[in-house]
Amino acid sequence: MDFHSLVRELDALTAQGAKEIDPEASAAVAAMAISKAAKGKNLSKTERDALKEYVKLFQELLRNPSFRSRLKDMQRLLDKKN
Repeated sequence: MDFHSLVRELDALTAQGAKEIDPEASAAVAAMAISKAAKGKNLSKTERDALKEYVKLFQELLRNPSFRSRLKDMQRLLDKKN
């Protein structure tokens, strides 16, 4: 299944009120949504729903000095890898 088919399926599941969506699929949609949001594009309901928990997590990571330090360490590792 290609990525766009997955997103359409998730949209359909969300419209039906599905309680369980594959966490890996949700993470993929959230990653795509972050990229779209950074470009100023509008997000679908599925994308907003996929982002909700990640936004809460990211807020805590930025507010807590210890977590923020670890986040910066991860960024340095990613920079070295790229």
